[in-house]
Amino acid sequence: MMRSVEALELFPDTFNPGYFMIKVALLLLAALLAVQSALDLRQELRPANPPEDTGQPGQPGP
Repeated sequence: MMRSVEALELFPDTFNPGYFMIKVALLLLAALLAVQSALDLRQELRPANPPEDTGQPGQPGP
């Protein structure tokens, strides 16, 4: 079983096992991109903080 998995994880021309690391890096990049996009979208959809009330009408805040 392990030999069949190892055979799938080699570059077809050079038989270098680095192909597995390239696939892992690609999946990690896609996952991190999705997380960053979700965080950016959440930040954009968050409502802005309303101005603080100073208690005196017509007076600017500190």
